[in-house]
Amino acid sequence: MEKVFKVLIGFICGVMTLAWLRIMISPMAVAERLAMNPDGPFGLSNIRSFVGAYVLCLAVFSFFTLKTGDKKWLLVLLCLFVGSAIGRTCGLVMDGFHQQIVGGIVLEIFLIAITLAAYRKLPSK
Repeated sequence: MEKVFKVLIGFICGVMTLAWLRIMISPMAVAERLAMNPDGPFGLSNIRSFVGAYVLCLAVFSFFTLKTGDKKWLLVLLCLFVGSAIGRTCGLVMDGFHQQIVGGIVLEIFLIAITLAAYRKLPSK
């Protein structure tokens, strides 16, 4: 079971690394996919900065988990995923239901479940 969780954390690391590269290279495409409307170079810079930092943290701390074998780094991923889920839930409450929000919430709940299970099952250092 430990190996399965390491593979899943490695998958998160790889996907987030690729997503970060995409954000750096083509922030407008990412902004459109996320229903954001950046206004010129300043807006694109903010996409690279804020969205890029979020995704890069996910990649780096999942890598730290795999490299060091220390599950404490998973707590960073867990906080980021839970923070995203809280943000989407606030959006549902304040802005109302929209079909496109469901996919994001389902993905975040899935990632929270994987991260939490990995944290519980991987050995401590």
